[in-house]
Amino acid sequence: MGNLGGGEVLVILLVALIVLGPTKLPPAIRQIGRVVGEVRRIGQGFQQELREAAQPLQETLEESKEALKAADKEFREAAEEPIKEMKETLKAADKEFREAAAEPIEESKEALKAADEELRGAAEEPIEEKTAMPEDADWEPPEDGEESPPDEPDSGTETAA
Repeated sequence: MGNLGGGEVLVILLVALIVLGPTKLPPAIRQIGRVVGEVRRIGQGFQQELREAAQPLQETLEESKEALKAADKEFREAAEEPIKEMKETLKAADKEFREAAAEPIEESKEALKAADEELRGAAEEPIEEKTAMPEDADWEPPEDGEESPPDEPDSGTETAA
């Protein structure tokens, strides 16, 4: 009877007993029982019709799920082989590149090492030897307060000859 509890049913029966009286209450309860039974039968029939109408849709849904799972599996299997081949190709290319680059890298390292040794050897020579003026140079350092001679003659001041 829905969500009616025992106390609620008892209250309804007492009200019905007071309103209908003891002689009319039993036939009224039978009539209510018949109506409730009929409503239940109609509800069950309606539910059955809905289930029967939904059955083809449910079957189609299940078939679609299975077809989708099969397509997904097939796609994954089909994509697996090309991906595996690409990985192998990339590994081979990487190995080939590393092998091809190894020799020039080693040659570059050796050339840099030789250049470094040469520079270090040149840096160890005395600095005076490389920067010393030739003995026959006629230049003398200026005395205090004098200007040093220019490297090139000034083009704005020409001497008259």
